[in-house]
Amino acid sequence: MARGKRRSSAREELMMAAGIVLAAILAWYLMLYQPVSARTAELTQSIRNQKDSLAAIERYKLQETALKKRTEMLNDEIGVWDASFPSRSSIVSLANQIIRFSRRYGLELTELEPSLFELYALERAGAQVTGQYVMQLPLSFRLRGRYINLGRMLEGLDELPFNLTVADIDLMPISGKEPLLDVRISLFLYVHV
Repeated sequence: MARGKRRSSAREELMMAAGIVLAAILAWYLMLYQPVSARTAELTQSIRNQKDSLAAIERYKLQETALKKRTEMLNDEIGVWDASFPSRSSIVSLANQIIRFSRRYGLELTELEPSLFELYALERAGAQVTGQYVMQLPLSFRLRGRYINLGRMLEGLDELPFNLTVADIDLMPISGKEPLLDVRISLFLYVHV
């Protein structure tokens, strides 16, 4: 029986040692491994979130830079566009530029409404308001010339350094002098008031 007790005692010792090892492993798992593993997962997720935030910030910086460049470009375009509206004090000069422009294309001015004298009076009339308001001034030119010259002049209108819009064109052939035309062009000139 002593041997049986020894055996059972060795068996018990073995089971007790296995229990202690299992308890130690369980304690290690619960007290060390699981909290460290959870904290590592938290830190990994936090790093991922911070990387995403950093990437978003970098994208926003790039977008901000692109928007600033676009804003500067648009401000420059606005400046160029605004410069294409001359002041009301230069109406006569603008009408003369249009007359010279039509002559350059072989068209002869026969009538201008309103006349240069009336344009001069309009130029000087009223209180001047500094530059934010644009006035649409109707002008009517009566020209004489060939159809092809008129077409070339109309194609070249965008060469003029100011804004105008062609509203209407009436073409009438001059009897006995074909291919000459009598042309009435109604247009709007845009100037700062």
